[in-house]
Amino acid sequence: MRGVTMKISAQQLGGLATTALLAACTPQGQIQSDQHQPAPFTDAQKKNLLAEIRPNIFVAQPALFARALNIAPLKEKLIPLCEAVSPAPVAQRVVKIRIDYPFSVKNTGRNVVSKRPNGNGVRPVPEPVIIPQESTTYDLKLDKTVWDATDNYIAIKVILKDERLIFPSDNAAVTTVGDPGDPSMFYCMDRIKWIEDKKNSDPDDESDTGKWKYESTTVYVDKNKIMKQKFNIRVIALHNDDVHALPLIMDPVVDNNGFN
Repeated sequence: MRGVTMKISAQQLGGLATTALLAACTPQGQIQSDQHQPAPFTDAQKKNLLAEIRPNIFVAQPALFARALNIAPLKEKLIPLCEAVSPAPVAQRVVKIRIDYPFSVKNTGRNVVSKRPNGNGVRPVPEPVIIPQESTTYDLKLDKTVWDATDNYIAIKVILKDERLIFPSDNAAVTTVGDPGDPSMFYCMDRIKWIEDKKNSDPDDESDTGKWKYESTTVYVDKNKIMKQKFNIRVIALHNDDVHALPLIMDPVVDNNGFN
């Protein structure tokens, strides 16, 4: 397994013992075992510590992931939402990272392609030379074989093809790393959308149509900022019982040096 940060932990939150299965609990605080039953969460605790992502399914807020589960990546930085930046990015090509079904932390199989939104010009995306133990298989090498010379921004779209994977929130779905004030090649990020994942040769359509929709978000890379940089894909993985959940962080690398 390459670079997937995973914690399954029993934490004490404000003196409340939460012996949790897969890092989450139901609103009543029930777990599968009859032993060591924790006290129920109060409404205030639910509001401040947990998020109801589906009816009666509660998971830890992103801030609680860092504090109680201790999984925040080193020097993690948020990527601004595109609605808050100017000018708006326009990308003529998009790299699709498909996290396929069934997702397994033991096999983060690579499904990455570069294409134009109209379905033309499909190209493979090479993987940079990296230390295998330090990253996942979603690493990208955005060199001249992937992008057109006229591009200014590069779109990277992450699509959760496994419906048991959920982005925690708009600004926590994809993050990056670096010290405060450091330049970043990640320009901005779209809010989470439900879209149909079209075939590579088909035109993309982000309208509210189509039968099979998946959670997706898109981050934009400034092609003129040449660097190699990690980014974090944050997801919440539902357990098969549809009650318990596990926060995961995948840490791919984007090698943008190929534009030199």
